[in-house]
Amino acid sequence: MEHAAILIAPDGPSGPLRGLMDRLGSSGITTTIVDDVPTAAELARKHDSPPALLLDVREWSAGEVEDVRNAGELIRRVLVAMPTSLPVVIGDDAAPRMILACIRAGAADVIDLSLEGTATARAIVQRICLRQYDRAREQDNFGQVRGMVEDLLKDLIRTERRSIDLEERLARRE
Repeated sequence: MEHAAILIAPDGPSGPLRGLMDRLGSSGITTTIVDDVPTAAELARKHDSPPALLLDVREWSAGEVEDVRNAGELIRRVLVAMPTSLPVVIGDDAAPRMILACIRAGAADVIDLSLEGTATARAIVQRICLRQYDRAREQDNFGQVRGMVEDLLKDLIRTERRSIDLEERLARRE
């Protein structure tokens, strides 16, 4: 399975984020950079296996109330557009308050550019890709089982109707 990531960075990757994206690319993780959530959702649908979604929240890393609100809103928009995704937040020297708020809003993990290197980021992206792949497979299996149960119930209803019709015909003959 090929691992891929989509980075949502409205201001584009710069500084340490650009370096991280280059290092991920050199380690075999294809990273596409987009400006907004709808574009990321469209690209994610085109992948064979779900890519990791990386959310750039570096501008809000201070952890102020407004920053926390903005980061949480971005995570919620991603989860509405792609409910099975497990977004990963990327910060730079993020305040613990910000990290907790992101996790509580639905982020699956956090990469802090000031603390973590390429190996950790690569491991996180690979783990998230595998978890999303498993989630997608489970949903497909659930859909297939649900379809089989619905077909079984339809057959049962048709059989019951035939049985009622036969009982009525037998009752008329007597």
